[in-house]
Amino acid sequence: MTGDRIISLLRKKGYTQRRIAQEFGVSHPAIHYVIYGKSKSRRIQERIAEIIGRPMDQVFKAA
Repeated sequence: MTGDRIISLLRKKGYTQRRIAQEFGVSHPAIHYVIYGKSKSRRIQERIAEIIGRPMDQVFKAA
């Protein structure tokens, strides 16, 4: 799934990257990097997949 698609699905669920960053106590760019595959954090990936209601391996390839 592309980063843009993930962000679109998060918005439909009422979430922003900033909101997720606040949940985890990390910066907004940290979430952006995970969404766009420039960084990995299994716990953030799991939470994003949970929010959008899809299996993690469907949202993030080779997660």
